[in-house]
Amino acid sequence: MQRQASNRHIIVLQAFTFLFQYRQLIYEQSNNHPGTLGAAMRQQAEYNLARAFQQLGLFTFAARYYEDAIRISEEMGGLGKRDLVFECAHNLGLMFTMSGNYEAAKEVTERYLVL
Repeated sequence: MQRQASNRHIIVLQAFTFLFQYRQLIYEQSNNHPGTLGAAMRQQAEYNLARAFQQLGLFTFAARYYEDAIRISEEMGGLGKRDLVFECAHNLGLMFTMSGNYEAAKEVTERYLVL
């Protein structure tokens, strides 16, 4: 998004309105797909919302949705090829590092990214 846009706050508001509607629709559709597929759909919706917040530098909001995406994976015992837990953990670690919370970054890395 260009910083020269005179109505950039409206553009961001419209974008997040769309993203939250998308999330709601995905959650409704995931009810038709029990098990791993439905959970993967929900996890992807949470991940997409987290990425949008992260792109805007709203790390507190992004962290919540990354953590929700990780929780979905943990509740299902993993989601196989569709699992985004590594991407979520990596982005959480980056955000924690950028904000100076090195202990949280280390904890996330050791818990989810170390083999």
